[in-house]
Amino acid sequence: METIFFVGDVHGYRDRIVNHLIEAGLVGRDGKWAGGDKRLFFMGDFMDRGPEGIESLEFVMDLQADARKKGGTVESVMGNHEAGLISVKRLGAAPSLGKKGTFESDWIGLGGKLDELARVTDRHMDWITALPALIRVGDVLIGHSDSLFTLEYGDTVEEVNAAFRRFVMTSDPDFWGPFVVKFYERYIFWREPREVEKLLGHFGGKRFVHGHTTIPDMCGADPKTVTGALVYADGRCVDVDGGMYLGAPGFIHRETIASGVG
Repeated sequence: METIFFVGDVHGYRDRIVNHLIEAGLVGRDGKWAGGDKRLFFMGDFMDRGPEGIESLEFVMDLQADARKKGGTVESVMGNHEAGLISVKRLGAAPSLGKKGTFESDWIGLGGKLDELARVTDRHMDWITALPALIRVGDVLIGHSDSLFTLEYGDTVEEVNAAFRRFVMTSDPDFWGPFVVKFYERYIFWREPREVEKLLGHFGGKRFVHGHTTIPDMCGADPKTVTGALVYADGRCVDVDGGMYLGAPGFIHRETIASGVG
């Protein structure tokens, strides 16, 4: 059996996550990869809300490259805040379907920061736009949001990821308006646990690991007490977003899969 590792939505709390990764033996005190051939997955939403958005993004980008050189794996799925950032870079003040009326104002309303936007480079954008929507590792399906919207974009993980890569390069508001709104959907599997079977039956896997909706929002927990993942829907769903921007301490989640699978 093999253990794979997960980090929930970072939202600019770089130092907090680095400390957890050091404790887990995945990162050294120098901030470099120390996990050997281990596999680490992030759930997206690196920026917005917290104090170190660009620093969080760059840390994961650099860690991914360093892990690859050393035989390890660091991957991430795209979060809705990455999608929001791309929409702002593509369309800015154009009218949106969101509550604030423009892509930029919608993004700011959800924690986006104009000073960080000014620091986003082509290197950052190239990395963000290449992020997949879904990853499957053995019987574990990984995606950002607790919703079914990815079903609209393909019949396989590979098809959905290819569709995302095509779509995020467009500046068409007719695509971006509905896409951003759909990406914010949540609570689907908490409200109706059987709905996750549609996702797993479509893309494969026995368990869905996601972020997006904080555990305190999901079940009313005090953020300061959230130190581990929320397993629900008869064990079929795992929420790893502890809600660090709400004051939660953060954590590293571990899942066990059959060795050499995925």
